[in-house]
Amino acid sequence: MSLDLSTLIEQLIDRSSAGEELEREKVELKREWYNLTDQKDLNEFLKDIVALANTPGPTGYLVIGVDKNGQLRNSPFSESKLRDQSDIHQILVKHVDLPVHLVFHEVPVTNSRGHVIISVFEIPPSIEKPHFIRRYLSKKGREIENYIPIRKTTGIFPANRFDVEFMYYDRKNVEPDYALSILIHRPRLSVNWDQTYVKISFQAAFQNFGRRPIALVESALNLYPPPDLEIPSSFKPKLGYYNSKHISTEYLKIPSNQVETFILHYQALGNSELREKLRNARLKFSVTAVDVNGHTYDSGIIERFA
Repeated sequence: MSLDLSTLIEQLIDRSSAGEELEREKVELKREWYNLTDQKDLNEFLKDIVALANTPGPTGYLVIGVDKNGQLRNSPFSESKLRDQSDIHQILVKHVDLPVHLVFHEVPVTNSRGHVIISVFEIPPSIEKPHFIRRYLSKKGREIENYIPIRKTTGIFPANRFDVEFMYYDRKNVEPDYALSILIHRPRLSVNWDQTYVKISFQAAFQNFGRRPIALVESALNLYPPPDLEIPSSFKPKLGYYNSKHISTEYLKIPSNQVETFILHYQALGNSELREKLRNARLKFSVTAVDVNGHTYDSGIIERFA
């Protein structure tokens, strides 16, 4: 069960005053933001997030703006050097398999020094662990493929065989409130152009295996083209469905323990030249959706079916 985040930060400060260790198995503290445009900091961020998702137990928290002595530092999202919060999910989709579900919060806190913003990543228990980082670069410069980090007490270590076996075993103990899989069985992309927009359409199934119904309010189609192909990286939803609902004006509701199939439509400004590039390219792509509660779901990276 997740905590009220203001309460979580107050507890950290109180424990610091009492001389207690602040970091625990499911709480990671950072004094300041990672620079997510820097490869070294990016790797540390991935390690910290994925380790919290892989570690059995309750909801995990990555708290940015609180050091190990309980001192607070103003740490809004803008210090990450990213454009907006959706970039976080792009990073996870690109580097982590399977993508980690998380929710980001900016928590206002008042202390003796005035008002500060603390950034908190909330990582619920994962039914899809083990998650692994496709290519992890250690602090010593060693590249590790398919790296599976896990927290043990307050440290992060590579998972051993017994850790991985327990991750699979622990899946049965996870009954998430919100859990959604985006399934694309035969990813054939239909590409069209109407003088202003390039439009991409394809069929997908949304499986809600959580305890609660999910209402989707945002979505994006994310493209991962070859380096020599210059195209937009993200297409926004036009999102017409079989039932003619549009996600920009109506919630797309998926009941608990049900699968709904839709035809998804996305568009971006473009011309006939862009249309031809997309039609002929061997693209990789992913679909991201956000629900009314701020949870983000991702299909993972998929290769276009020729």
